[in-house]
Amino acid sequence: MSYVSYIHKPSSVRHAVVCQFVDSVSCNVIIAKTNCVEIYEYSDENNLQLITFTNIFGRIVGLKAFRPALSSTDHIIIATDSFHYFTIFWDSENQTIANGMKIQDCSVRSLRESQSGPLLLVDPFQRVVCLHIYQGLLTIIPIINSKKRRLNSTDGFLHDNFNVRIKELDVVDICMLHTPSVPTLAVLYRDSKSVVHLSTYTINVRECEIDEDNLYCHDIEEGKLIAHSNGGVFVFGEMYVYYISKELKASKSLLSYPISAFTGVLVSDPLEDLFSIKYDPNHFFVTDESGLIYHFYSEFSQDGLKMDLEKLGESSIATCMVSLPHNKVFLGSHYGDSAVLQLDNPGLANQGLNIQTLQVFPNIAPISDFIVEHESSGSSIITCSGAYKDGSLRVLKNTVPIQDVGIIEMDSIKEVFSVSFHADYDNYIIISFPSETRVLHVSSEGEFSICDELSCDSSTLSVGIVDEGNQILQVTASGLRLFDGMKLMSWSPEANITSGNMYKNLVCVALTGGTLIFLRMLEEIARFQCNAEISCLDFLDDSTCFIGLWSSSILVLRIGQENIQQLCQFELKDVPRSLACFSFSNQVNDFLYVTTNDGQFLQYCFGKKGLPDAVCKVIRIGNTPVSLKSLILNGKKTLVSIAETQQFIHMESNKLVFSPFPSKEIVSITRFCHPNINTSLVYCTGSNLIMASLGVIQGLTIQTIPVEGFPRRICSSDKHYFVLCMQLEDAIGNQEQSLKSSLRVFDKLTLEEICHFVFDQNEMVESIIYLETSSNVVVGTGYNYPDQDTPDSGRLLMFTIDKDNLDLVTTYKVQGSVNTLRSYNGLIIAGINATVSVFVVREGSFHVEGCLRTPTYTIDLCVDDNDIVVGDLMKSISVINYSESQLSELARDFKPIWVSSVEKLERHKYFVCDADGNAFILLRDVHSPQIADRKRLRRLDQYFLGEFVNKTRVAALRNPLEGSFVHPKLISVTVDGAIMLVGDAHDYADILLQLQDNVRRALPSTGGLSHEVWRKCHSEVAEDLPSKLIDGNLLEGIVDMPLSIKEDIVQGKNGGLPLNISVNELVNLSESLARLHS
Repeated sequence: MSYVSYIHKPSSVRHAVVCQFVDSVSCNVIIAKTNCVEIYEYSDENNLQLITFTNIFGRIVGLKAFRPALSSTDHIIIATDSFHYFTIFWDSENQTIANGMKIQDCSVRSLRESQSGPLLLVDPFQRVVCLHIYQGLLTIIPIINSKKRRLNSTDGFLHDNFNVRIKELDVVDICMLHTPSVPTLAVLYRDSKSVVHLSTYTINVRECEIDEDNLYCHDIEEGKLIAHSNGGVFVFGEMYVYYISKELKASKSLLSYPISAFTGVLVSDPLEDLFSIKYDPNHFFVTDESGLIYHFYSEFSQDGLKMDLEKLGESSIATCMVSLPHNKVFLGSHYGDSAVLQLDNPGLANQGLNIQTLQVFPNIAPISDFIVEHESSGSSIITCSGAYKDGSLRVLKNTVPIQDVGIIEMDSIKEVFSVSFHADYDNYIIISFPSETRVLHVSSEGEFSICDELSCDSSTLSVGIVDEGNQILQVTASGLRLFDGMKLMSWSPEANITSGNMYKNLVCVALTGGTLIFLRMLEEIARFQCNAEISCLDFLDDSTCFIGLWSSSILVLRIGQENIQQLCQFELKDVPRSLACFSFSNQVNDFLYVTTNDGQFLQYCFGKKGLPDAVCKVIRIGNTPVSLKSLILNGKKTLVSIAETQQFIHMESNKLVFSPFPSKEIVSITRFCHPNINTSLVYCTGSNLIMASLGVIQGLTIQTIPVEGFPRRICSSDKHYFVLCMQLEDAIGNQEQSLKSSLRVFDKLTLEEICHFVFDQNEMVESIIYLETSSNVVVGTGYNYPDQDTPDSGRLLMFTIDKDNLDLVTTYKVQGSVNTLRSYNGLIIAGINATVSVFVVREGSFHVEGCLRTPTYTIDLCVDDNDIVVGDLMKSISVINYSESQLSELARDFKPIWVSSVEKLERHKYFVCDADGNAFILLRDVHSPQIADRKRLRRLDQYFLGEFVNKTRVAALRNPLEGSFVHPKLISVTVDGAIMLVGDAHDYADILLQLQDNVRRALPSTGGLSHEVWRKCHSEVAEDLPSKLIDGNLLEGIVDMPLSIKEDIVQGKNGGLPLNISVNELVNLSESLARLHS
């Protein structure tokens, strides 16, 4: 039973629009990422801030804004790859996205899809929406522009669509012209001889037809159309810019490369203009396929037309661009990071125009390959991301970045504390050892000295500031010590202190024998005798204290003026080892957090009487005793858990996130902020006291490693990353560009390139593996000449690295391109064009051990014990056995599947992805009594992933704990920058499937799209099988759903089945699923 969820959501931005979506005084940017719509609000101070987002059960292929009649805000029309469209708007009453017109089907299955892809257009005068999906067909959607018609419409904003025919089949681009009299389309197309022409049509909405207009132009370059406000149109070709109108036709050679995106220049600030966003008709920002950004300027006069192009600077290669106030633009990219850019005042020549990056939206698309590294501080994913000039390695890690600043060698440290006393920074570090305490004073200049007054011959249990900041209170194993900077006072009990804590001036200490003593500074006010030894304690406020007992229970005590009252006692399954009454930065109320002897993390919320209710979260974070420490780091409230694995616990999007600490030997940690040392914290290991600076505390961090060219394949050894890179020596669009490939080696610690090897001209690197047995790297290549469709020659090359030098050991010429490599038991398995070959390295050279032809073209390989699973370009997969230097086919799938990746899921079970975004699980039934059944791979499951998967590997970010609902199996990466976890639900499949069905029924769908229909296999060879996919993205999103929807899910409303769990248990289940990859 497959469970699929995002480790990293798609980050490629292909569509964006600026509008007034939330209200009439806001400036919003709507961004589409694969199947997600994100709503941002613009402000001068913060640029773009995310307001909300919504997931679409379909792939977004078009996104535009339009203004309905009598509406003060814009609506958004969205087109999907399933040939549907719908509209959304902002519900100001509920402050959320609402459905306008629900899904409308505009599919015509008998027609061929347009080669230019779906095009969605909105008339500048808000009269019609045009959708071009099929060759020779336009779908026209009239916008209701009168109050009377709006009231009579079922949607209230759009009329029913109608289809019209056009004679142009090979459309390059379409735009709507600025013609007030009638909606007009300009169509740029290629004829049967590949000559490019421009034609125009007027739309007759009343008669539901179109008419040819007399504006046309022949034999021009193909490119993009930009409409001018005077009714003409600019054609940005490959080198020339054309202007075409009924009165004037002009052209000028301005371009070096074709443009990829454009936007008008705003002339009015939407924050001040309540009704519209206005553009300067003569100024545009354009960006080309090399990533250069220009300001395009046009000027009309009696002498004709003047056009000019000014280079502004360089950024990522854009797929979309929208203008923001004050010469800012949002640039969305598929190949690199998206960003908000500040462009200097356009139109001013010779002013040294440049670009400033104000805000970056990381994008790891497209991902061509990846590896997973497991370290003591957690797992990380290293991806080959980007393309062309925007290529890079990206390191994704769920950890908090920490940079060590200084190290002091000290053995046997037990605890460390810090306080800020008579200073605006932390100026005392208290270091506790098993039988003594040493205290360091830090001056404002950052100089360290021993503070003898606070140092003592007893271990310190707690330290704090009391008396309104005028004194330091130190709780030691032998007593209390009070220091005002000059004078030291002390208090000693009759027995050793085992635990202590304080709240303002109130102190509580636990003695051996279970005695609690409450003091106000050094003045004893009350005692309380517990029936067991005390393991931990903490204050909620100055009247409530929680006491953890070794009898596996927690006492709740009320502190009076002279006596202590026991309010309640509740039992645990194991001994509480640490308590923390705490609220995270975005929480209003405190929670009680408890860790136990067996490694569990418990969260209790407080009821109406201020007492803990039943436990609302139970999370296993280890198998040994866990201690907690509450800290404020970089202004963010955080819990730190210390056990066999140390973690920062923080809150993100109403979810608890556990980020591993980079050091595995941490004993204690505390905040330490000092302006002249640049530190955020101090932590200690068994032998060192370490001062460090802290990065941003967040769930997933992305680090960029720049490379020369763009990375295509990657593997690693203990010390190095080996990356295959490609680059075009000439920029995109040049017909004479040549290919340059290289192998680059990066040091794992410094992430810097240490050496590289350059391959032959036109030699394309295809595959790479690292041989652990010999510490060699094997690379497969193919010679890609311009006059060949497929490579007919290539090489196998073996390298070794010695003292940071890359040495070529041997090469072997092959007849084809080495598309994929795998190693198994000292053998090298290679997919070379339409063959699978097995090589062995003997005496420093390659030798062929066996060879077998495959149906068409080998795309991917995986190894299943002694079997080789081959993914074919067109003919699905086949299973090959290697024995005694012979390759023989055991079984195959006879259905045609255009395979993009294949990987072993379990023994004799394979996970296959195709070029249409589908996934198949195939089984080789080795136990069938029929020979024919053993030779035929049986399809167990099929479903739609919605993205093109480039690579799948057997990997997991963390091992599942006992009782986990899902066992991670595989990780897949996609063209759109998504990283997916594929797991197996095993015994919990029925529970999760029923939960998924209840969520489908209870959750309102954006646009009315069906989740069940979307996840069904979209392949023409799909079998009639019930889908067993469990969509983790749906179930993990339960945490963010409104309480009313959570209740409906639990109760099984709208035809579901009751789940027999509480809402709190539902949320815990959802969070436990998310922790599989967070």
